[in-house]
Amino acid sequence: MNRLKAKDVAPFRAERLAHQGGLCALCKEPITSTDRVVLDHNHVSGAVRGALHNGCNVTLGKLENAARRYGVNLSQFLLGAYSYQRSSLGVLHPT
Repeated sequence: MNRLKAKDVAPFRAERLAHQGGLCALCKEPITSTDRVVLDHNHVSGAVRGALHNGCNVTLGKLENAARRYGVNLSQFLLGAYSYQRSSLGVLHPT
């Protein structure tokens, strides 16, 4: 696997974004000229994953850090989170 040089990050990020059709690799929403786009990477291996909105990158980082801290299997958590978040037991919480 090739390691990017610091001077190559910006052009590679632009290339990835174009390859992704101008969409965030995570949320699939357009990344506009006013958005801050970042090159996401795995902080353990260094492997680049894609171009993301800064907010998506920050949120993913917080999830990854919390999952490690609390021993949560992040892949399983994310697979279940979408349907769970939309579920309801038909009872309202008092808050």
